[in-house]
Amino acid sequence: ERAKHALSAQHQVRVEIEALLDGGVDLSETLTRAQFEELNDDLFARTMAPLRKTMADAGLEKGDINEIIHVGGSTRIPKVQQLIRDYFDGKKEIVKVNNPDETVAYGAAVIGRHVAGDDDDKPTMLGNLLISLYTISIETAGGAVTPMIPRRSRLPAERTHVFTTYLGRQTAVAINVFQGEGSTAKDNTLFGRLVLTGIPPASVWNWGWRWRPIQVTVKVDELGDIHVEATDKGGSGKSERLSIVSGEGHEHGRLSKEEIDRMIREVAEDLVEEERIVKERVDALNMLETYIVKNTAVTGGETDCEAKARAASEWLDGNPAAEKEDYEEKLKELEDACGPVHGGRARDIWTWPR
Repeated sequence: ERAKHALSAQHQVRVEIEALLDGGVDLSETLTRAQFEELNDDLFARTMAPLRKTMADAGLEKGDINEIIHVGGSTRIPKVQQLIRDYFDGKKEIVKVNNPDETVAYGAAVIGRHVAGDDDDKPTMLGNLLISLYTISIETAGGAVTPMIPRRSRLPAERTHVFTTYLGRQTAVAINVFQGEGSTAKDNTLFGRLVLTGIPPASVWNWGWRWRPIQVTVKVDELGDIHVEATDKGGSGKSERLSIVSGEGHEHGRLSKEEIDRMIREVAEDLVEEERIVKERVDALNMLETYIVKNTAVTGGETDCEAKARAASEWLDGNPAAEKEDYEEKLKELEDACGPVHGGRARDIWTWPR
């Protein structure tokens, strides 16, 4: 980690680790910036995927970006900065800030205050930062849906569309509001339902016995709340409205605060359990690797222990995603072969700081 930090300002650094191997074997090597970049080339390439996705989700082109501000420790790496410059064709320079972490905190605070409705002097640029995360659609005949507010639309957004009644002499119509990217209602999530009643039935003198025009307007405000209005445009002018407001319960498909809190607790518990599993797997891997190193470094000649240690090393190279039980089983095989050679010392290397 210290070498990574140093290479952001220097072209080479000395990496020194005392007693890397048993018997007092130290490591002292020079690591250049070019070597570091080559070793992490695949990781650097992966950093560009979130940038491309963010640009696509926001519907922005490269020319729409005015300035680039890097935040986070890894953005100080020269290679990352170069990749960003290359993505923008070298036409955008990186804005240097004294405290990138403070910049993130400030931006989050501004948006948080705006979303909480607590900003009398709200910045006008926030409207360009808020987008709809999902498509909002209206169900039509046959279970199909008509998109009203497409995904990635800048908020606030509004669209009006005229539908027609489906059955002869229909006097009521249900407007089902869905969220999602599917082409049919069953592939999306029902968000709410508005029922417009008391519609005068169509006659031969207005809309040919069968159909009556119903105008539907869908609005999504800056907070992501959905407002739907349905109006009979066939003469009566009768209208109904529906608001799907976040935080007011789950009756329209939104999660209540209690449900969100419960989900957060469940996720936290899952993360604790996942962290425990990962830690046990890493501990088992570390013990196996250390045991292999000690037996290949200390043993002289091609003994059974030496052969099994080399085979275990090759197995590790070919099984990077093995589970804890796999590592423990391989370690048991080595213990059976090498235990008599090193006696009690084999257990000593399994003691790790907690």
